[in-house]
Amino acid sequence: MPEVRKNLVTGELVIMAPGRAGRPSDFRTEPRARARRPERRADCPFCPGNEDATPGATWSFPGDAW
Repeated sequence: MPEVRKNLVTGELVIMAPGRAGRPSDFRTEPRARARRPERRADCPFCPGNEDATPGATWSFPGDAW
């Protein structure tokens, strides 16, 4: 059961919930399968090696604008 305690150093009220310690077992424990990378295509501008086929920026900030 959660309880409210006062932090003696800062004076703040904090909530202590000891029941939350058991929750990690509720989550998935088996490793997730990695997604396969799609095959490289010569006509795809987003595939590695085809960077020159990607169109230029439509609008951008200059480097010192921030």
